[in-house]
Amino acid sequence: MKKSDSQNRTDLNIPQSLSFVRSSLGLAGFLIFTMLSFKNLAWAGGWTSGGGELIRHAQNPWYLSNTKTVNYCIQIDEQKFGQSKNFVREKILTALNFWKRNLPDLIYMQYYTEEEFNVQIGTQTFLETDCNSHPDIIFQFAYLTPEQKQRLGDLSKTVAVTVRTDYDLKNLKGKGFIYFNNNEQFDIKPWTRTEGSRLLPLLIHEMGHIFGIQHSEHIQFMEDRYAEELISNKGDDAGLVDRSTELLNGPLIHQIKLFKFNPINSGAFRMCLIVGEPIPFPKPKPFTKKILDFRLSSKTQLLDLKSNYTLSTSPKSSNHWTPLLTKEMRFFGRKEKDNCKSFSFKNNELIVESGQDKFQTIGSAKLQLLDQDFPLALDHRKSAIHLWIPAEQTVFKCTDLNCQLGLIERKIVTAFFFHDNIFKGLYSTYDGKIKRPVAVVVGNSGQIHSIKGELDGEVLIDAELGY
Repeated sequence: MKKSDSQNRTDLNIPQSLSFVRSSLGLAGFLIFTMLSFKNLAWAGGWTSGGGELIRHAQNPWYLSNTKTVNYCIQIDEQKFGQSKNFVREKILTALNFWKRNLPDLIYMQYYTEEEFNVQIGTQTFLETDCNSHPDIIFQFAYLTPEQKQRLGDLSKTVAVTVRTDYDLKNLKGKGFIYFNNNEQFDIKPWTRTEGSRLLPLLIHEMGHIFGIQHSEHIQFMEDRYAEELISNKGDDAGLVDRSTELLNGPLIHQIKLFKFNPINSGAFRMCLIVGEPIPFPKPKPFTKKILDFRLSSKTQLLDLKSNYTLSTSPKSSNHWTPLLTKEMRFFGRKEKDNCKSFSFKNNELIVESGQDKFQTIGSAKLQLLDQDFPLALDHRKSAIHLWIPAEQTVFKCTDLNCQLGLIERKIVTAFFFHDNIFKGLYSTYDGKIKRPVAVVVGNSGQIHSIKGELDGEVLIDAELGY
């Protein structure tokens, strides 16, 4: 959606439009709807939703450390939703505890002294209460009030939506609701299929917006198409569920670290290709910059590590892969006819397998993690939470210093994390013929993102192993 001039401004004081994002099954995944002309709707009390086009404080966490207790309630139509109140209550508590375990791992910015500016997210005690007692959050399952139905409009393709209905500018505290659609609304019947395993991942996703986490491809479970892919029919007829549902509904949920390096699997990537079979993935995107992860020669060129097959020049097979001894194969010591390969990360070691219709270990590298203060590691730092501090707030002291420097009435990065971890080591084949330095970029969950190395004076760079 193209921004209007007014949407680009950050000094608006009479915004009448309400923007919110719906986690949906539409073509765009998450649709942005704008609702106009709600009379007598105060700016501080306007409806907003996590992930959408945001103005001023609409991206703020709903609660900062000055809020000690958050009350919530549950409204559910058990027949339409397909699960009991006790079932969703358990999932809500699990999702809350998940975020309370992970949010302290963020690196919180310290702009001034702790007394002047101290932000911690997820420190509150969450208590269930009666919905008639004006709670801070209402979890609504297949249930909407007439007013909500009128404001939200058509929800036929909406899986779930988080809406902030009120915001206290002085105490920086929000109120709102999270809505989950009817089970029968979708052919897949997500809330009863596979014992309701999809509810917890989507609760975690929606609650992330309450804590100020926006859609990000670098934060597990918070990708902008997460709900769409989770509710998709693809592969589900065989009773399969997304990998995230297995992790979150099993014992490994307590080991998941969103913002710290804590691999809970080998991070293995394995594939085999058949000579002449159709191309199973798109061509690599062109590289636009150099990344100096280690020594570069004077004749640096950017090469694709993952192409163990190349497009044939034959007109009859121009859309198929044919074997070729590429630089990637030479780098790792793979043979020309090897159509299978595997790269895995386990116990701080890169393990490479290759073979013809089989996987056989051919080499490895003991890896050492670079310190996060290393300049290259800083390139892998991402912001997680932003905070707009309005002039009306009384939470932080507005000293002459921080007001003059512009801390007030602007969006600032409040917390960040390292989404990748850079390892270096010496790759050696087991036959002793090859020894090369490598740099391996590994995600927090243990998935290999890229391998870099040097061959014949040329740099092999940005070799993404997950197609």
